Amino acid sequence: MFNASLKKVGTVTLYGQVTDATTNKPIPGVTIQLESNTTTGGIVAKTQSDANGNYQLVVAPGTYWFDAFSATGLQEYSDSAFSIQGDKTFNFKMHK
Repeated sequence: MFNASLKKVGTVTLYGQVTDATTNKPIPGVTIQLESNTTTGGIVAKTQSDANGNYQLVVAPGTYWFDAFSATGLQEYSDSAFSIQGDKTFNFKMHK
């Protein structure tokens, strides 16, 4: 899944799986992004879930705005104080 030899010094990895809250099936194609929660804002990292609903982002340790959205009519998932201080697994469910 993740090749530690490619990881930059001073970074942490966020990875997990997106599933449907009703069916528990993986959801491919969900956009997951971390944004700076400072006044200047801005996207720090962005990816899409793969065919199995898995995703991975590599960022500096910190607190971010976590945002996930899909073009398939699912509700957006957000957390405005998402802390990542070390490698972290974060699985979450999306609702219709």
